[in-house]
Amino acid sequence: MLELKRNIYLTGFSGSGKSAVGEILASRLKAEFIDLDVIVSERAGKPLLTLFEEDGEQAFRMLEQQLLMEISDSVKSGNPGKVVALGGGALIDPANQKMVAESGILIWLRARWANLFCRLTDCSDRPLLHQADKLYDFIAFNRPFYEGRVPGYAHCDLVLDVDYLEPTDVATAITRMMDCQWFLTVQLGERTHTVLCDSGLLARIGQVLFQLGLLPRGLVWLITTHRLDDEKLPLTRIVREDLESTKQEVRVLRIPDGEQAKTTEEVTRIHDALLGAGTSRDDLIIALGGGTVSDVAGFAAATYMRGIDIVQIPTTLVGMVDAAMGGKTAINHPKGKNLIGAFHQPKAILIDPVLLNTSADEVFLAGLSELVKYGCIADKTIIEECEANWTDILNRPTWEERWTREDWLELSGNPWSLIPLIRKGLAIKARLVSADEREITGERMLLNFGHTFGHAFERASDYAISHGQAIALGMKASFRLGFMKGTVTSDDIARIDRLLDALAPNDLIAGLKIDSILSAIKFDKKKSREGLKVIIPIGIGSVEIAEDVGEEELSIAVEKLKSQM
Repeated sequence: MLELKRNIYLTGFSGSGKSAVGEILASRLKAEFIDLDVIVSERAGKPLLTLFEEDGEQAFRMLEQQLLMEISDSVKSGNPGKVVALGGGALIDPANQKMVAESGILIWLRARWANLFCRLTDCSDRPLLHQADKLYDFIAFNRPFYEGRVPGYAHCDLVLDVDYLEPTDVATAITRMMDCQWFLTVQLGERTHTVLCDSGLLARIGQVLFQLGLLPRGLVWLITTHRLDDEKLPLTRIVREDLESTKQEVRVLRIPDGEQAKTTEEVTRIHDALLGAGTSRDDLIIALGGGTVSDVAGFAAATYMRGIDIVQIPTTLVGMVDAAMGGKTAINHPKGKNLIGAFHQPKAILIDPVLLNTSADEVFLAGLSELVKYGCIADKTIIEECEANWTDILNRPTWEERWTREDWLELSGNPWSLIPLIRKGLAIKARLVSADEREITGERMLLNFGHTFGHAFERASDYAISHGQAIALGMKASFRLGFMKGTVTSDDIARIDRLLDALAPNDLIAGLKIDSILSAIKFDKKKSREGLKVIIPIGIGSVEIAEDVGEEELSIAVEKLKSQM
């Protein structure tokens, strides 16, 4: 075992198992284990309860911070990393959060109240818990402490739900997750969840869900499409069989492919199946498919018994870099797409880039539009890497034979140049969603770059133009609006056009009437009482929200696009 280069910090509320897990993990990694509370008590020369009673919490926090600084400085000086069990409130202080982030990986061991209660009611050495003796009182007493600590927990790099896991299982999960190619968290307080991106993930989905603590005691519903469950492409069977190998009961529910599935009738059919099987809120839905499956399964999960857990396994590039993350779920209405919906965050997002080998060309190109979008709004290196590798990216590997679990494992480690771009895009979206989950402060709205024009092109063409093509065209139009406002140059437009022309040529909108496009924009969800808000580029790699954009400006931008200017 190689020595740790960074610390592994375990956080979570009292009773989540930090100390027990930490000892096992340190032993396996041949690393030093430090229980912050124990060392603080030793340095103070008194039990924690006595320290709190005699010297107050502030004295405890000062000793805690001093010790944490020593641990952080040690690994930054080149010493081996340690496994550290943080005290339940150690991350309240932003200074402590900074030290942890700079010196290691932070893992949140998350547990439900009932399990915390069962683990702690016999404990007498925890100064903030000794007053509670019943579950109701326990929750009422401790919720203020918990809510004050969640923002610190949510800064984690990985979250594990430990309710049904033994400490040895949690330690095993951590060691295996450390071997994963890439992961991050979408930091949303109690709704914080992990995103894994690892080639070959699909063939070991049961193991991964177990390690994340997400396999339920009851049913797993696998919601997918017929296309992913045939002889040539049996993705559903691969997932189902792997889940069943963990002794999990699995039921499969198939929905139509494409926008025809995004109806109230289809959601009702899902609800009927769940109710007929006696599905409870302790069970789990897995959405296996593209953006449509993410939307429909997510909306069904959000509205069934006021919310049931869901794990997203996107199979398309759009699903991976956009639809599966953020908690937006929706179905369509005759007046427009995605007008009936809810926010419902998944428990995890599991991404296997090998799945991109199975997508139809049109679906794959739609996802590339979203990746270009991330480069436009937040990271110009994505655009630079696309420009350098565009031919390789467009000529993706494909698989024509029958798929098996063994085939999948052999494809692990795909060196395809698109994979780093997927991870960059995921990191950008995770940051914006964490900052503005419900599009209140404006950060998340930046993800709608290109969508005002794009949705209008879709609607004006009666959806003859696909969503991916429409967003690509919408970004081109937005760059032309930016040029009119002086925020981009003609060279910027030319660079973006060279990428997007391969995804959506301008002549797709040649036959659309300006009046039809402007009429379609009136239904845009980003329209406020003050007027239409449009995201425009500031060079390449940054955007801003333009307020109260008028019809004449929109019309000129579209005309310039139609005339190839």
